[in-house]
Amino acid sequence: MKQIGYLLLFNFLLCGICKADNYPLQKGSGAIKLDYQFTKFSNVFDNDGELKPIPEIRFSSFNINGKFGVTDKVTAHLALPAYIKASNSENKDFTAQSVSGIGDISLGMSYAFDKQNKIQPVISVFQNLATGKNNESGLNTGYGDFANSIYFDLFYEYNPHLLLNGNIGYQSHKKYFRNDFLGNIYINYSEKGKYQFSLFMRGKLPFGQEVSNNENITNYGLYKNAEGYFRYGALAEVAIRKQMSVNLSFENYIKGQFIGSSPIYTIGLHFLFDKSNNSDEK
Repeated sequence: MKQIGYLLLFNFLLCGICKADNYPLQKGSGAIKLDYQFTKFSNVFDNDGELKPIPEIRFSSFNINGKFGVTDKVTAHLALPAYIKASNSENKDFTAQSVSGIGDISLGMSYAFDKQNKIQPVISVFQNLATGKNNESGLNTGYGDFANSIYFDLFYEYNPHLLLNGNIGYQSHKKYFRNDFLGNIYINYSEKGKYQFSLFMRGKLPFGQEVSNNENITNYGLYKNAEGYFRYGALAEVAIRKQMSVNLSFENYIKGQFIGSSPIYTIGLHFLFDKSNNSDEK
């Protein structure tokens, strides 16, 4: 797990030029994202970051994410994993089974500080509502935990097309899960109203009491205690009509702990309700 710590530290050090999705909206503006995400894996990283074979596990989810500008400085967030399905394949040690349902709903609020020399600092807090299922089968739809988290973002607008931004965060769990440090890095190139391309890195580092391989690899799935990872990805988003776009993203793991090693694919629709654009038309 030390390798993940070094990689995630590198991630944090670069976060002055990185992005998360907490960029503030103008008062009265909003955004809604609808996406479908899928992954499957038959190998899992153990406590030492080594890959171990397991019966194939499949995860898919339909997610609704929204945010709304309450004021020019305060933005409200809602993350709703509306439907998640997890299933595993059958072998001599496991019977095939599946679990489905809603994931962990999250509510949040962001506050944007005054911009200084093209740098926009933002602080955000989020509260999970423990609506997901989590049990010993390993086929989970969420942590099922009233976790709360805090993030600090920096956004740097290098020019009208290039935005460098990201965050570091801390997540506190209420149940037996280990707490987490998190970090994200995004480099975005866009033509407003036409397209956006992004490269990104994500990191998650659990800390606290160590968890053994025997405790966590048996009946392995997602949303497990002591999950950790460092992964990279790319996103392409293209406008298909005014204030509506389609996006496709890909992520894969560089290193992990107690998490499956497999690409993650996401496709979605993004709706933007931009008050400034509406004002320009009047």
